[in-house]
Amino acid sequence: MRKVLILFFLVLIFSLSVFGVSKGPKTVAEITAELIEKGILEGVYTKDEIKMDGAVTRYELALSLYNVINYTDNSMTQLHKYFSKMEILSGKIDELFTTTNVLSLKIEDNKRLITKLQNDFSERFDNLENDVSLLEEKVKSYEETIAKLQKQLGFTLVGLLVVAVVAIYELLQP
Repeated sequence: MRKVLILFFLVLIFSLSVFGVSKGPKTVAEITAELIEKGILEGVYTKDEIKMDGAVTRYELALSLYNVINYTDNSMTQLHKYFSKMEILSGKIDELFTTTNVLSLKIEDNKRLITKLQNDFSERFDNLENDVSLLEEKVKSYEETIAKLQKQLGFTLVGLLVVAVVAIYELLQP
């Protein structure tokens, strides 16, 4: 990769020095100014002394190559940092998916448990309603029996009271 970039840079430098004319939408001066801003031609030229014609000296070429190598190394270092961060993020995303899957399974288990509890509660409530109905019938039956007993007891007490009054009356008679 580094060799390709160096070769590309050499072709660029030679084309700048040989063809001092505009290539495409940008002029050689604009391209050279961009390379100075990026630090590739730093120390070789300033914006004020850009050469548009003439040969490139060995010093200019060596310094330019040195700057390209440094620029490439810095770019590669930055890329390695980004790739390392991406690997970390990828691991965290995998953990997140695992956690999400575990939570999804727990949610499904909880849904099944809630459904079972709802069914149990519904069944128990239905049974409770039946038990209450039976108890109400028994209480009504007991109330009727108690009313009958009270009526019979009332007649019996009245009868006993009459018998007692008659007995006392007869005893009191000479």
